[in-house]
Amino acid sequence: MGAIQPKTAVVFSGGGARGAYNAGVAVAFAHCGLHPEIVCGTSVGALVAAMVVAGEEERLGEIWRELTPAHVYGLKSRVQFFLSFIRPYRYPAYSSEPLARLIRENVDLEKIRKSSQKLIVTCYNQSLHRVERFDNQFPDLHRALLASASIPLVFPPIVMNGHEYVDLGSTVWPLKPAISAGAERIYAVLCDHPDDHRRAARNNLEWAIQVMNLAQRSNMLVDIELARRINLTANGGSYKFVDLTVIQPSKTLGLGFMDFHKKLQINRAFELGLEDGTAILGQTVGETPSSTLQGEFCPYI
Repeated sequence: MGAIQPKTAVVFSGGGARGAYNAGVAVAFAHCGLHPEIVCGTSVGALVAAMVVAGEEERLGEIWRELTPAHVYGLKSRVQFFLSFIRPYRYPAYSSEPLARLIRENVDLEKIRKSSQKLIVTCYNQSLHRVERFDNQFPDLHRALLASASIPLVFPPIVMNGHEYVDLGSTVWPLKPAISAGAERIYAVLCDHPDDHRRAARNNLEWAIQVMNLAQRSNMLVDIELARRINLTANGGSYKFVDLTVIQPSKTLGLGFMDFHKKLQINRAFELGLEDGTAILGQTVGETPSSTLQGEFCPYI
């Protein structure tokens, strides 16, 4: 009798235009014939996760190759935006209607609801000050996906059930939801290289986005490092060990969060995700957790 295969999850992080790397990794999973039982994501990672659960990885690649800024955001009044920093009202920098349209036209809810893979989308309920999760059966999944990508200051909050929802930003990385769903092996996809954060911000809006993105990345790395240290001190005990493989860019992407106009860099990021993902998955698929080469054993109570 063969060994029981562990339940597998993939977690896609946020990153704006750098999400092209996520998409490349998603296609690598499909090409390797690996379809994790649990697929999680936040922000642009949630959109990638939804396409994976729908079985539309190849279409996902086409979307990124064809993507332009007009598919993601619409311009709004710059005067109203700047005045909102000193007047008593909120006014985002961009309209999210193009992104909402992109989601409606490409995310097939029927396929997601029929899928055997579990989708977990995370975003922040800023009305109740808490992180919330949405799965395959959530009635308004299109809006939940838009909410997960609605970066404060950049896009308006999304109203669902009378509450305002926004991008998680620096609040949390959706690793624990995968654990709670029973994952024993997790592939965590980071879509940025440390060098991508060294470019100086060109204006206040880019500065704010950069700070939120850096805080989110810091939380990811702290979570991984904390898991590693706890594992080193754990000898037996009541821990659930989860085999964690981190997939991240092997070289800088040369992309800022909102650089959707950089077609060459976006295409390169996609290809790099496909290349890195294929290389790592080729070494880990079929292995038991105790023999994984790239993985860290991450204990959770």
